[in-house]
Amino acid sequence: MKSIGRVVVGLLPLLAACGMGGEADVVLQFQNSALNTGVGLRPSVQALATTSSPSVFGIKLIAAYLAEDIDPVTQNNVGQTAMVYLNEACEDDIMHCDVSGGTAEDGAPMDKIVTSFFDLSSPGSVNEQLNSQGRGVGVGSYKYVRLEFCKYNSGDAENVQWGTDSVGTQSFQRDMCSVNSAEMTTPLELAEGDSVTLTLSYDLSASVSVGSDAFGDDCTGSDASKTCFTLPEFTPAATKN
Repeated sequence: MKSIGRVVVGLLPLLAACGMGGEADVVLQFQNSALNTGVGLRPSVQALATTSSPSVFGIKLIAAYLAEDIDPVTQNNVGQTAMVYLNEACEDDIMHCDVSGGTAEDGAPMDKIVTSFFDLSSPGSVNEQLNSQGRGVGVGSYKYVRLEFCKYNSGDAENVQWGTDSVGTQSFQRDMCSVNSAEMTTPLELAEGDSVTLTLSYDLSASVSVGSDAFGDDCTGSDASKTCFTLPEFTPAATKN
């Protein structure tokens, strides 16, 4: 079951650190926190569907940034934002960078295309890439990490990948281009000179469901062999170094 309609939210023309003077050092990392990779039961579909971890989970990631807040209705950024990562394929030009061709907001073509998937089933090498740019983050208060999967995706490119041993590797187009982390219980307060490790944890142990009552963001098969994948929630935790 895929979401209907393409929604582009929270996209920043520049995505630059814009703190009130001064910068902090923020290391961003993904962490697959799933401990149980065996078969379990999803409570809402206990009778007919079982759940498990995928063997493949990848995304095309354009950017990751911090947001002071997010409007609950429009999902637009509120307050300052700060870039943490920009895909190297964008060549430091996020306005003309997408997962497929098209036209940017200034009328010029989208000529910088992200084609590769980050492997988040085993994110060690991904974390190295995320933090190879050494971007300073503006001081301030932030509640969310936002992940940008696409800009407009006018060419309808598939930007999420998943798979199991049974169904092989599947890819689908996520229509919503931004994904928010869960809100930080205590906002991340960055002062000049701070050094912080920001970890986005996600649990894949129940992201694949199998059975006639299975559901998710993308599905394949039918009846008892119907297999679906649901994008996990990303939960942030900050540790000052």
